[in-house]
Amino acid sequence: MNTGILTADIHQIASLIATLKINPNALSPFYDIELSGAPATQPLDKHFTELVSVVCNPTASILLKSLSAGGAGIARIYTGNDGQLIVKHQSDASGTHCFQQIEEQEIVADTASLLALDMSVSPLGIAADICMESFCALLGLVDCWRERALLSLMDRRPKTREPYPLEAVYAAYRRSINSADLRWLTAIVRDLYPAHIDLTPEAFYRGAKSIGSGLVELHGNALSVSLHGEEFCASMSAPLSALRITASRMENGTVIENSLIGLRGMALFFTVRTPENDDGNVQMKESSLPVLELEIHGMLTRAMRRNRDSHASQPPATKITAPSNSPQKTLRKFCSKCGKPMEPAMRFCPACGTSA
Repeated sequence: MNTGILTADIHQIASLIATLKINPNALSPFYDIELSGAPATQPLDKHFTELVSVVCNPTASILLKSLSAGGAGIARIYTGNDGQLIVKHQSDASGTHCFQQIEEQEIVADTASLLALDMSVSPLGIAADICMESFCALLGLVDCWRERALLSLMDRRPKTREPYPLEAVYAAYRRSINSADLRWLTAIVRDLYPAHIDLTPEAFYRGAKSIGSGLVELHGNALSVSLHGEEFCASMSAPLSALRITASRMENGTVIENSLIGLRGMALFFTVRTPENDDGNVQMKESSLPVLELEIHGMLTRAMRRNRDSHASQPPATKITAPSNSPQKTLRKFCSKCGKPMEPAMRFCPACGTSA
């Protein structure tokens, strides 16, 4: 596989598009952009042509948007109809476009690096479906917990475990959602979440009353945080990094998106997903690198499969096809620790997490 990075400016790309008479689809970064390039007069590089063609007319795309106190980063990944060619595309401030052929495992490796998943986590057993209002109230509670912890340090007094008045939690939520400081959890989620999360006081209070999940209890107009909730707030009040993974596909001329957000705290990593049916609920689930690897593979595979299904009467296989220069025989492998079967591309056992 040719893994070198190929660069081009928009004029060279426009020339290639004109030469090949490509009509970029809605998933492409070159869709709906004025490309007034003349056809190329010199022979085109074959590999460069392949990469740009995939980015112009991808079957599926994945957006990786990372946030941390150090800043933001964006990478876009595109795949062709057969899944044999996966292309990473980035552009810089000077207008230079970079194209690189990658493997699916490299998406997982980049994600793990961005989320610092090489560091240990302390499982809390979080798994819940909650409404959007409750999710926002939980974000506000974490930021309110942090404010109280910081004030106790400044006053040199132990942090109390007194209940959190709903008015104080909402005030912390408002300060955070309006802040550009990405050291606050609500501010991070605001920039990553695919929908609007700015709630009115009434909606916020309604959501706060149904957070549940063993984290808090409602007493009158205040929230009491359990020991489990204290651990959650302590970890997520100082988020190390966060990442939004969005898989997109074309369906009947419309772009369909499926997003997953990974939030990395000091000793906790969990994911947030909004179902495709947009039923107003948020799925929160504690996660790990092996689980995230399966999530990314599933998102990419489903996007490719559904796109192909909309163009063919016979549904194709859901598995991403191996490159043409790979052996055609399907090889199975098994975990050296627990013996469970694994896909050839897997780097970790989905059952026990042992490295392959």
